[in-house]
Amino acid sequence: YFSTLKQDYSVYIDGMKTTDKKNMIWQRVSGMIVTADNAENDAVEKILTATQEGKKLKVLWEHAEENKHKFVIDSVERKEKSTEVLIKWNGNSIGVDMNNSQVFAIPALGDFKIMDIKVVNEPEQYVSIMFSDPILENQNLSGLITINGAVSGGNTNGVLNENIKFSIDGNEVKGYASNRLSGIRNVNVEAGIKNILGYPLKEKMTIEVRFEELKPQVKLVGKGVILPSTEQGFVFPFQ
Repeated sequence: YFSTLKQDYSVYIDGMKTTDKKNMIWQRVSGMIVTADNAENDAVEKILTATQEGKKLKVLWEHAEENKHKFVIDSVERKEKSTEVLIKWNGNSIGVDMNNSQVFAIPALGDFKIMDIKVVNEPEQYVSIMFSDPILENQNLSGLITINGAVSGGNTNGVLNENIKFSIDGNEVKGYASNRLSGIRNVNVEAGIKNILGYPLKEKMTIEVRFEELKPQVKLVGKGVILPSTEQGFVFPFQ
C-alpha cells in the first residue's frame, strides 16, 4: 500500500541585522519555515505574521527550495527604549493544526550587547555570535573570542584561541576552528569588542554549546530505477 507524508512545519528565527549602519535605527529579523512536505508558496506566506508595538510589519519571502522558505521581517525600528517584535505562526493555511508565537527583543539604541551564540554544523561548521550592532571590521578578535576544549568529567583540554579564524558580517561574527569539533564546549566572548561606531562591549559572556560530528550522507547519481540483481551483480552509483 502507499501512504502520504503527513504535513508539518517548523519555524526557525536566525537573528537581527542592521540595514543602516550609520544610525542603526532600521533592523531586519530573518528566519526560515521548513515544511515536512511540499506546500504552495502562497499558503506558506500566510503562516507567519509579525508586529512591533501593535504595528504590523512587512514580511519578505524567498522560496529557495520546495520545503524551505526563508523570510525577512522588514522595517523593524530600534528606538531610544527597548521594544519587542511579536512573531506569530499558524499552520491552518497548509492544513496543520499548530500555532505558536515568539517574542524577539529589540535593544535600545546605544545598548550594545550579545543577542545570541550558537553553532552551525552544516554544511560547514562555525560558531555564530550575533550582536545588537554591526561590528567594527578589521579589528583583531584574537583573545576576545575563545573556545574551550571538550568538556569531560569537569576538565577541559585547553583553549583553541590560536586556531580560530574570524569573519565579520554586519552584526554577526563567525568563528571557524582549524579542525571540525565535537562535544560540549564553552564559547567565551570578552568585553572590549567594538561596534561600528567604536563603542566597546561592556559585559562578557560565556555560554555552553554543542558541536556535532558531520553525519554521513548518500546521494544517488543520475536518474533511473533499481533493477533486480543478476549473477554478475549490478552497478549502484552513488555520491
